[in-house]
Amino acid sequence: MNTSAALTSLSKYFFAMTLVFIACAAHAQNKVVVVPMSGDDLKPLANIITVAKANGDFNDPVEALMSITDASAANPYLVVIAPGEYTLTERLTMKPYVNVSGSGPEVTRLLGSFASSSQTFGTVVVATSNSRIENLTIQNTGSGANMSGIYGVFSDFTVSNVHILVEGNTDGTVYGMIIRVSSWTVSDSVIESVNEGAGDSYGIYGEYATSRLRAINTTVVAQTDPISVLGENCSFVFDSLTSISPLDSSCD
Repeated sequence: MNTSAALTSLSKYFFAMTLVFIACAAHAQNKVVVVPMSGDDLKPLANIITVAKANGDFNDPVEALMSITDASAANPYLVVIAPGEYTLTERLTMKPYVNVSGSGPEVTRLLGSFASSSQTFGTVVVATSNSRIENLTIQNTGSGANMSGIYGVFSDFTVSNVHILVEGNTDGTVYGMIIRVSSWTVSDSVIESVNEGAGDSYGIYGEYATSRLRAINTTVVAQTDPISVLGENCSFVFDSLTSISPLDSSCD
C-alpha cells in the first residue's frame, strides 16, 4: 500500500471510530467507552458503515442500508450517521440484524416528505424485525392521505432516544408511529403528531390483534389521541410515559 492510500485508510478509520464514540456517548453518557485510536495494524472496522456529509462510506442513509446484503444473527451490522440533516427521497427501509444510530436527536436529522393513501408508503422509516433505530430525529412534513414517522407490520423493533415529528396539513390522518401485528419497544423518546388540516392526528397507533408495545420514559403529543389501539388481544404497556390526554391501554 502506498503512502497516500495508507493515509486515506487511516483517516477513514479515525473518522469511523469517532462516529462510533459519538453514537455511544449520545445514549450512554454514564458508561466508559474505550476507543482504540492507534496501533501498528489498523484495519477497517468490520460491519460498521458510516454515513456523513463528507468522508463517510456513504452520504445517504438509504444507500448505506441498501449496500448491506449479508446481515444475519451471526453477522450483524451497525450503520452510524454523523451529525447533519439528511433529506430522504426514498423511505429508509430497515433490514434484519442491522441497527441504525445517529449522533443524537439534536444533531442527526432524517427529513422526509412522504404521504400516501397507503400507510405503507406514507412514512419515513419502515420497521423490520431484529433491528433498532436510535439517537436521531425523524421528521415527515407535507400533505396527503396518510403520513407517519415510522411504520411497521409483522416486526419486532426497538426505538430508543428518537424524536419523531410528523407535521401535516391534510384531510387524511397524521401518525407518529403505526404498529401493525408487531411487538415494539420505545424508550427515552418524544413522539409528536400535528395536523393543521381537517383530518385526525395520532401519536402511537396500533392495529390488529397481537400488537404489542412497551413504552418507557417516552412523551407522546397528538391532537386527536396520543395513543389509539384498535383490535382484540393487543397489549400496550406504559412505564413513565406522558401525553397530552389520559391514556387508555385497553383495546377497542
